[in-house]
Amino acid sequence: MNCDLCGSEKNLVKAIIEKSTMTVCESCRKYGKVIGKPAAPPTTKKKPAMTRPPSERQIIQVIRPDLPAVLTKKRTELGLKQKDLAQKIAEKESLIHKMESGHFVPSLSLARKLEKFLHVRLVEQHEEEEQTIRQQKGTGLTIGDLLKMKKDVN
Repeated sequence: MNCDLCGSEKNLVKAIIEKSTMTVCESCRKYGKVIGKPAAPPTTKKKPAMTRPPSERQIIQVIRPDLPAVLTKKRTELGLKQKDLAQKIAEKESLIHKMESGHFVPSLSLARKLEKFLHVRLVEQHEEEEQTIRQQKGTGLTIGDLLKMKKDVN
């Protein structure tokens, strides 16, 4: 356990400071009224943070960045107007217009629907290597740390 104000780990006591019960060290207890010793820390050992194997790769699906040009080209090749395409795939004409103008990126399900109708690839698959997650050694932020950060900003 650490002092809620300064982060110290020595001689901790429970104190009421400005109507809040806090665990503070001997030097910070002067800011409030001491009400007793803190509860004993749990006897269970801390488990290290879960880390993923570094070689784990994940396949992500992404809509092609040139979707507006491809969509417009394929629609005109088929001799369809935006209204006709919208009716064929059961979507709104305004949605087709927004996709062709680049103001709207379709969901994966809508992109798949367009792929089936237009016979063109709109969804690309990329492999992404995940970074390992490691637990940093430390105690986190204390109220004192926040006050120091606020003081540094001002």
